[in-house]
Amino acid sequence: LKLLESSKPISYNALRCRLKRKIGYSGRLRLFRKVWATYMRREGIEPEVIDLLQGRVSRTVFIRHYYRPDLKPLLDEVRAKLPGLRSILESQI
Repeated sequence: LKLLESSKPISYNALRCRLKRKIGYSGRLRLFRKVWATYMRREGIEPEVIDLLQGRVSRTVFIRHYYRPDLKPLLDEVRAKLPGLRSILESQI
């Protein structure tokens, strides 16, 4: 949390330029979001959690008013699955 608080915001264009310099990717960034969400869903993460982590809120009454997950265990579960995604992505590059 302290690392996030001390970091500076990065613009969309700056992120695109950095990806192009580092790995030669010049496509759309929404592909990363789609790949991440698809991988997490295949690994058993609930769609509501994926939507929540990507900043989307469902229009259902349940999600808007009653769904209050304990985020610590959910984030730990997502973090535990990230090395698998990373290895898949690195094997594709």
